[in-house]
Amino acid sequence: MLAMFHAPSFQQHYNQFWLDPTDVSLPWLALLFGILSIGAFLYLRSQEDLPSGFGHPAQVTQTFHKRSTECLIMSNYSTSPSTFTIEAVLINIQNEFVRQPDAQVGIWVLTGVAIRLAMRMGYHRDAQHYPGISPFQAEMRRRIWAMMLQGDMLTSCQLGLPLIIQESHCDTQSPRNLFDEDLDPHATELPQSRPETESTPIIYTIVKGRLASAFRAIFNQVSSTKVATFQEVMALDKKLNLAHQSLPNHLRISNPEDAITVSPRLLMRRYNLELLYQKARCVLHRHHMTEAFANSDYTYSRLVCVEAAMALLRHQARIFEQVQVGGRLFRDKWFISSLERHDFLLASMIVCLELNSRSDEQVDQLNLTGSHMPLHYSRDEMIMALQNTRLSWDDSSKSSKEAMQASNILGVMLDKYFPKRQHDVPLPQLVDDFFETTISNGPQSFGQGNSIPQTVVSPISGGEGLVAALNSPGFVNWDLWDAHMSRSDREMDF
Repeated sequence: MLAMFHAPSFQQHYNQFWLDPTDVSLPWLALLFGILSIGAFLYLRSQEDLPSGFGHPAQVTQTFHKRSTECLIMSNYSTSPSTFTIEAVLINIQNEFVRQPDAQVGIWVLTGVAIRLAMRMGYHRDAQHYPGISPFQAEMRRRIWAMMLQGDMLTSCQLGLPLIIQESHCDTQSPRNLFDEDLDPHATELPQSRPETESTPIIYTIVKGRLASAFRAIFNQVSSTKVATFQEVMALDKKLNLAHQSLPNHLRISNPEDAITVSPRLLMRRYNLELLYQKARCVLHRHHMTEAFANSDYTYSRLVCVEAAMALLRHQARIFEQVQVGGRLFRDKWFISSLERHDFLLASMIVCLELNSRSDEQVDQLNLTGSHMPLHYSRDEMIMALQNTRLSWDDSSKSSKEAMQASNILGVMLDKYFPKRQHDVPLPQLVDDFFETTISNGPQSFGQGNSIPQTVVSPISGGEGLVAALNSPGFVNWDLWDAHMSRSDREMDF
């Protein structure tokens, strides 16, 4: 979110505001209140007190957010958008998002409002089409549009709804890798982009944009009413892997020791990129994973899904450890949102499907007939991952309905298929040893078939429906799964 601000310019506006508080636009004031609300929220989540005189963080967060919303309404933002309107709306959405423990349809609706306002103001077309826009303004618009593309992708995928933005209608370029000091509001041209090895404030948005572009293509494909050919799936797989391989080293998670050698902010960015990549792999291949149980032509999808799901559960365990008291991310608990919870539950579902396809008599390092492709995880390792992830869900269920639902579903899974396993007993040493394994850098090159048949569907309506689906892993309707898991019983306050 910070990427859409030019710190020197904002500081200048802020200083001018205190010189003459009456001479300020309502959108800018809405933006200021929104920033203050997020700042107070961070104190609330880290369980710290605000400086004396401000009051309780929860009350201050709500008050500033309310003032931000009031300023937006008074500015007639929906009919007369102006300078700082889009930024203020995005901050308002961010405030709604971080305050809600579970997915909310209202967040998606507000995101759609922001996107349509931005399109009305021409953000979806590159500023080179508008001679009246300065190079500085053009670059800031590119930054904002890049963030809106990513927000559309994440909120739409979470709810299983079509993307709002169709990229065929857009030509806004990616922002350049520049420090704020490189940008001059009065410059007649922009400086050249810095190498991506330089860690600027915008580099995270740039490289995430490449992953997001691949994921948007994947999400459009799996949401289509037409079944993709195997060649189309593999083309998207290649695009995603190339985007992941292009990540600069300073934004990669290389080993568990990263948690103690880098700043919390950089650690969160590394996790975000890795979680997005692994989720995209799951979403691309999950529809065809179940077919692989009977048809080895789809083994690649099975392997990728299991590998990506296990990677997600590894990251969930590490993050859960780091947000505890004394952990590197304790002050940044807001990092775990309903988006990440949705990804982790998807991973758990995939692991359970894989476990259900095996029998206790199967050897740990299973090779599929005629494929020469080993499944890298044993049955015990996958059960251990599910046991550990349930501890995380149990901890979060006190404040999140989605987490409680996930914990209950995992309980059904473990009780149904592993009744002899003591899945309610923590296994700290075994789990710690397991999660010390090297993090996967991507799928290997495997052989594949020539086509992917359509998956046969079967409804999933809750815990018992989930068990029924797992009993017949070839009959899984992932669309109904998405709809079920994204359902929220609570309306959002506007």
